[in-house]
Amino acid sequence: MVAAILAEGEKRVAACAKLRDVLLTVEREGLARCGRGPYWLGEELSLLDIVFYPLFERLPAIQNDQASGLPLLSIRLRHWLDAMSERASVQATRNPVETHLQAMKSYLGMKPHRRSVGNVEYLHA
Repeated sequence: MVAAILAEGEKRVAACAKLRDVLLTVEREGLARCGRGPYWLGEELSLLDIVFYPLFERLPAIQNDQASGLPLLSIRLRHWLDAMSERASVQATRNPVETHLQAMKSYLGMKPHRRSVGNVEYLHA
């Protein structure tokens, strides 16, 4: 799926739509049915939060432009990500988006190309 999202054209649009559906399912069938706190199972951090967070930390690496049509995360997922991001343990171990993007492209055999516009440097497949 990541390869399709990093691709161009209709393949990318279809993969982004599938990802949007998956995120909405996670929201509706998972997080919304769990506890009533900032974390998956309620007020306290659980192993589920620890396992899921790295997957969501990588999400911005595939949302590298608005043309992909990826939606903003749902309110409940956003609330959970905000709660996780405030944790000192997450702040101490978080990786930059660029690190995840380069890793994904490396896994897929793609070499990132750099392009500079003014003083801003962009990574492209």
